Amino acid sequence: MKKIICSLVFTSIAFMTYGQVSINGSVTDQNNNPLMGVDVYIETLHTGTTTDIDGNYILNKIPHGTFTITYSFIGFKTVQKELELHKNQTDVN
Repeated sequence: MKKIICSLVFTSIAFMTYGQVSINGSVTDQNNNPLMGVDVYIETLHTGTTTDIDGNYILNKIPHGTFTITYSFIGFKTVQKELELHKNQTDVN
């Protein structure tokens, strides 16, 4: 029984990492200055991050499909962008 549970766990981990991509980008203001601390979130996946000091962000292990990425920051209008990730893509910039 213990061997079966271990096998299921390792198989699940392998399937979770197969067919997933990383999304990375940067967020700037209208003057092209980087914005630190912007919330970057994909609600349907319950995953997100914040931009670093240079305005850069990375979302890892995102499955293929169509998602809406929400960018929000105090004092700025919230922006939503739809992104479609295809099966043959490995990275999105």
